[in-house]
Amino acid sequence: MLIFILAGLFALLLAAAAMRTRSAPSTRSRLTISWGDAWLKSAVIVIGIALFMIMLPAKVMELDAVTSLDRTVQDLVGASVWAVGTFGSLAALVWAQKKELI
Repeated sequence: MLIFILAGLFALLLAAAAMRTRSAPSTRSRLTISWGDAWLKSAVIVIGIALFMIMLPAKVMELDAVTSLDRTVQDLVGASVWAVGTFGSLAALVWAQKKELI
C-alpha cells in the first residue's frame, strides 16, 4: 500500500513539474496551443481523474479497517471517498481553467 502512495505522490510531483513549465499563463491565446502541450495537459487530467476517482476508492475499500465493517458502511465509505475524489478533480479543473493553465 505504501508503494502505491509513494508512486502516486511521485506522479503528482512529476505532473506538477511538467505543468509548471508547460502551462504557465502567458499572453498567447489558449486556442493556439501546440500538440505536445495539449497531449501533456490531457494526460495529466486523465491520470489525475483516474487516480482520484478510480484507484483511491479501490485502495481504500481494500483496507482491513474498511473490510471489517458492515456492508452498508463499506458502501458509504466507498461512495464518500469517490465523491471527494470527484469533487476534488472537478475543483482542480475549475481552478486550472480560471488560472488559464488549461
